[in-house]
Amino acid sequence: MTKLLLPALSLLLSPILASAVPQGQIYALQYPTIPADPKDAITVGCINAAGALTLTDCSLFSHIEGSIGTFSSAQGNCTFLDSSTPAHPSERYGEGSHAWKCGGTTSETDANPVEFYYLMRVSGWTDGYAVIGNGNLHLFYDVPSLPTTKEDEIPVWRYLWDLPEGHERVALLWVPKPVEG
Repeated sequence: MTKLLLPALSLLLSPILASAVPQGQIYALQYPTIPADPKDAITVGCINAAGALTLTDCSLFSHIEGSIGTFSSAQGNCTFLDSSTPAHPSERYGEGSHAWKCGGTTSETDANPVEFYYLMRVSGWTDGYAVIGNGNLHLFYDVPSLPTTKEDEIPVWRYLWDLPEGHERVALLWVPKPVEG
């Protein structure tokens, strides 16, 4: 399997429209490699409806159309700005940041207008597969560990600039699902 190094990824990315892939699941890829073909991706887990990294509890998400790109699950809109979620444990690498959470905001208008996400397609990828970025071209996320059991629910923080000891850096892979109905 051919893999691309993620640092070179910025040269291969192009934005895609939210309306092209409005529903999908979110899988975590361990840094530093991703496959040349996303269907060959080796994932380390997926995101559940609450916004946590799990081994197998993969929820369906919507990339909200008409916004700059917020995401929602069955529990509601997703955000890093909810102070009720776990704070990042490192004062040096994540001070003031909170884990991703879905729920608590019920409509697109409740989502924070300065928080946005986008889908970046890797050159050569088709069928709507993309890497999820946030803010100013942040393509990675910080997790304290990888899930190892079905019961694990691991918090996901924005990757700011380095990792505390023992943490893992992941990329989030958008896997489109057909809209039913």
